[in-house]
Amino acid sequence: VDYALAYRPDVQQQEFAVERAKAAVGQRRALFYPVVGASASQDFQSTDNGRLGRDEFASTVGINLSYELFTGGRHVAALAESKHARSEAERLLDAAALNAQSEVRDSVINLEAALQLLALQEETTSFVQRNRDLVEKEYQAGQGALARLNQAQRDLVAAEGRLALARVALRRTWHSVHTATGETL
Repeated sequence: VDYALAYRPDVQQQEFAVERAKAAVGQRRALFYPVVGASASQDFQSTDNGRLGRDEFASTVGINLSYELFTGGRHVAALAESKHARSEAERLLDAAALNAQSEVRDSVINLEAALQLLALQEETTSFVQRNRDLVEKEYQAGQGALARLNQAQRDLVAAEGRLALARVALRRTWHSVHTATGETL
């Protein structure tokens, strides 16, 4: 679960959304402070025939300070809106984290079930194999019918097929565990 919370893209996306919303709140708070601007320029004007002199250069330096005294509540509303967006992003992050935890736990439960099913199928196949071997010995000794040997062989093939399907299901379940934790990315 910890690995999934650290590396799943959907959780990371929501974490970045929370960070973005926090930055937006800071940006909206900045609207309440004065704005300071600085500028500098250097101009050249020639009145002579290409000769450069000191009097033909002009430099300008300026500082500008502005502060809005009344905005009609625009900045307050913008700040409140960004705080609500941050709150929504935090709730979405919590939902993504809960979803990731749920998916990991579900996939682990499915993995345990697949492991148990595989163990049962291996045991069943072993019993069916033993039964088939006994029926074959009985047939070779002339004590059993060919139809019974065919049925035992059919049962063995079916059991081996179920065992193969259980192995495939286990592999699929392992893949879903890796996907749920974000390891396959």
